[in-house]
Amino acid sequence: MPSLRAKLRLMARMARRDAQRKRSGLLARRAVSNVDRRAPVDANALAAASWVREWVRYAHELPETVANLGALIQAPVGDCDDMVTALASLLWRLGYDWPAQRFAIGYRGAYPRHVWLEVRGQEHPGWIPLDPSTWRLEPGESPERLGLFNRVERYNLAELR
Repeated sequence: MPSLRAKLRLMARMARRDAQRKRSGLLARRAVSNVDRRAPVDANALAAASWVREWVRYAHELPETVANLGALIQAPVGDCDDMVTALASLLWRLGYDWPAQRFAIGYRGAYPRHVWLEVRGQEHPGWIPLDPSTWRLEPGESPERLGLFNRVERYNLAELR
């Protein structure tokens, strides 16, 4: 099994590659089609996270893999890392470049258990947590508030090369 950092680098590379493809632009526009054009830019990030949550059905994966947008279009089923990778691609197309995105990893004990995306707010100060893999939280609410993790690490996508 690859190291966590290697997996995050793979996720970032996949998100970058997918973001440059035409289909990610089409999906990004579909994800925010219900957002009023006069709404704050951050409304697009929240709408995209909600759209991914509704589009991809969550399922635990064993063995662990990471799917790109093409695979999710074929079979919209994945776990948190698949959904976060897809969301990162869509957000890049919506104007959240790589320094404005980071992965957050929640640990239970010594092991990473969950990943979500955070974007630097354009209209909102600070980082906005986006977890498209759960219905327990609304986009903008941090999984940290559920108290499931003993620590959280964050990795900026621009630094994962």
